[in-house]
Amino acid sequence: VSPNLAARVVLMSSVATPRPPRVLFMHGLESGAFGSKARWLSERFETAAPDQQVSAYNPLRRNGPMAACLAYVFSFGAAARYAGGSIGLSVAGLASAGLVPFLQWRMRVAMRRCVALMEVALRREKPDVVVGSSWGGAVALKCIEQGYWAGPAVLLAPAISARGVWNLAWPSFEPELPAAAAARVLVVQGDRDDTVPFERVVDLCRRKGLRLEVVEGGDHRLVGAMLGPTERLAQLVRDEYQSSAPSPSIS
Repeated sequence: VSPNLAARVVLMSSVATPRPPRVLFMHGLESGAFGSKARWLSERFETAAPDQQVSAYNPLRRNGPMAACLAYVFSFGAAARYAGGSIGLSVAGLASAGLVPFLQWRMRVAMRRCVALMEVALRREKPDVVVGSSWGGAVALKCIEQGYWAGPAVLLAPAISARGVWNLAWPSFEPELPAAAAARVLVVQGDRDDTVPFERVVDLCRRKGLRLEVVEGGDHRLVGAMLGPTERLAQLVRDEYQSSAPSPSIS
């Protein structure tokens, strides 16, 4: 076998088996760097899952709203008790009226902080594919909107809005995405999601040109549909990576 033919065979072999994609995973609001999806992805790909230090309820998570909200309630409560009488009641009424706007502000702060963290992670990790789940999907959309990421992204139930009482404080937004970047985003959404409004996600995808895969009967976490026996999430990551990779050529 001539050296040129041998080199050609080696090159063709390397083209047929590209390296696995590097994944940056942006976790959900009540998850973290060692959540189920982060662990699952790390078993299949080279995966970075930075801890966003965020939670809606845990005051120890420094980027979440709860520590500031507790301080707000305690400080106004102390002021009301100190003032007493009608003034104390007025202070308590003022605190109650301002609690929802304060929580809305702290949720927007949480989003900005998480986006800043992911900007650093994107530059450091240089992933091939971004995967975002729920809150992490919304953070990923913000990163795309602000130009921090323009590569392929798989977003699971991105939390652009919320159902129930959290809708009052949720940092809902309408991302403005460059057309080229939007075309590289795949959204996976369950039609039985009880956390993120299904109709809002479908409407966003339609108007912004995002590709959409609807999971019939899928809930918010999408664990069964994405991490189950079919390993659908792994296939989506590979597909997005391969579709975005430049076509190899043999000279």
